[in-house]
Amino acid sequence: MSDGILLLGRVPSFSNLLVSAGPGSNGWKLAMGSGEIIMKLISGSTEDDISKVLGFDAHAFSPAGRCLHAPLFTKLCQARWGVDEYVGKKKDNITEDLS
Repeated sequence: MSDGILLLGRVPSFSNLLVSAGPGSNGWKLAMGSGEIIMKLISGSTEDDISKVLGFDAHAFSPAGRCLHAPLFTKLCQARWGVDEYVGKKKDNITEDLS
């Protein structure tokens, strides 16, 4: 994201893709907190749960509604992890576990 605002959470178009990106040069400062949020999401916590525990609106950083079209990102996900656009399923020829 070119706005320098953290993009953190689940990518709605994919069932098993989470992202932590966008803070620019502040990334190293935010790494521990970003990692904790990603860990909580992977563990099954919702953004509402995280907001209550950590005391801020975790929805503010969600990729939902902020990334509407990212053809390069989509191609990267398809090439690296075999994720089909808008489906969230692995391609048959990819054996790496994405869950």
